[in-house]
Amino acid sequence: MNAALAALCAVGCSDVISVKPTAHDLVVQSVLDAGSRDQWVIVQSTDGSYVGQIPVTGATVTMTLPGGATITAVERADSTIAQAFSTQPSVSVVYHFSLTQLGGGVSLVPGGTYRLRVVVPDGRVVTGQTTIPFATAALFGSDTTVFDLRRDTLTASLARVAGAARYETEIAFVGGTSLYRAFTDTALSLPGSLPVFTTVARAGPGASARVVISAVDAAYYEYYRRSGDPLSGIGIGGNLTGALGVFGSIVPVKRFALIVH
Repeated sequence: MNAALAALCAVGCSDVISVKPTAHDLVVQSVLDAGSRDQWVIVQSTDGSYVGQIPVTGATVTMTLPGGATITAVERADSTIAQAFSTQPSVSVVYHFSLTQLGGGVSLVPGGTYRLRVVVPDGRVVTGQTTIPFATAALFGSDTTVFDLRRDTLTASLARVAGAARYETEIAFVGGTSLYRAFTDTALSLPGSLPVFTTVARAGPGASARVVISAVDAAYYEYYRRSGDPLSGIGIGGNLTGALGVFGSIVPVKRFALIVH
């Protein structure tokens, strides 16, 4: 699953609102992931409750690149792309920007500003923009950390990234469930007593998890650090015009495998 979409289960200053959705409000969520060639946009309409969102089909979703060119997303009916928690609305339709299919000349530029525009069939228009933190995306290599949960502490020190509001650490099984997410500043320190390490260790000898630390923009940070009430909808906000939700960006700056015993 795309790291940015997993935040469902995550430019300078961003205005953040905190409201309860009303019937037929649009909810749009998209996070550009500088470590991926696939970018996704979720477009939904709400019946007035956070969990009562339904997919919007037939929308025209475009993104304007820093140089002024515009690309168009392809609508896909796929319930496996973004998997939400039980308290969150399900996602069955997504809009896909494939940078690979668009040719080698299209890539996400560190420090570049991107503008999203969504036009739904009833004529409503949603806009937003994000500036990607100024860092080069780290790739997964052969780096592996062996971790003894009885005595070790997982630590990392990051160089400060221009345009990053915070740094998000995600620990997940390889190709599977996200187990832990948290925002920090440039220093990370996770004691072995955290339940996430026990969960990884119980997966069996040799089981590994992946750790991804990402620089995130202000829109992403302000949106995903808030915990919305699934009953009242209070806490849903974002940086968009014309909809609730978010158009943000992340850059994975450190990636490694984690073996816990």
